[in-house]
Amino acid sequence: MSQSSRPDRDALFEDLIREMGAPMNRAATVLLRDPSMAKDVAQEALLRTYTHWSRAQSNPKAYAWVTLINLCRDQQRRRFRRPQDVTEISELPDGASQLSMADRIVNRLELERALGLLPRQQREVVVLRYLIGMSVKEAADVLKIPEGTIKSATNRALAALRNTLEDIYQEVHIHVD
Repeated sequence: MSQSSRPDRDALFEDLIREMGAPMNRAATVLLRDPSMAKDVAQEALLRTYTHWSRAQSNPKAYAWVTLINLCRDQQRRRFRRPQDVTEISELPDGASQLSMADRIVNRLELERALGLLPRQQREVVVLRYLIGMSVKEAADVLKIPEGTIKSATNRALAALRNTLEDIYQEVHIHVD
């Protein structure tokens, strides 16, 4: 790459960081269930996108997402080999600002628990489709699986989340009543 194009690459990369830094961190937090590890993984994904710019420049967002998913999978494999305590998700989006803080914490913990019960592929699909807002095609490109698989994984994941959250809700109300 010539020196004259490096400022252009740097400017494009800075825009990419501004646009994708927070969503990538949120996605990694949900996938890894460890906010500090998620931050490191999100930064590493962006760094790898920059260092492999010649490959990434045609679609840097997709390259960054694929890299993030792969790094999260690597971390999960390492964790599986050497289990350790994980912290709670602290950055789930808060769409219910009218709820009390206690209700929001309970809802977040319930969602964290339900997401943690999903198989890896379903959890990744839910994160990309609903937390990040990707289309079926974009998620399929990032996960390198057919669009039909994204659709079926989404349906199975949402059904499982619905059932799990209903079970959790009933558990809470049985214990409270």
